[in-house]
Amino acid sequence: MADYSVTQTVPTVFLDKRGVAVNGWKVYFILTEFDEIHEVSVASLNPEVVKRAIEDVLANRKALASLGKTK
Repeated sequence: MADYSVTQTVPTVFLDKRGVAVNGWKVYFILTEFDEIHEVSVASLNPEVVKRAIEDVLANRKALASLGKTK
């Protein structure tokens, strides 16, 4: 089973790291393991850009899930 699935893309304007308005996209996706819907803002729908942004969210979510667990 896939770790995530992109469900929707929406054109948007957002502020980049410099605070400059950028035309881009909101990409909505489901994290399969957690059955949660999340979104990322990206400047491009290039699959590598979107993949990197989503996988950052996934890695952080997995780290949150492991908080408080004993080893």
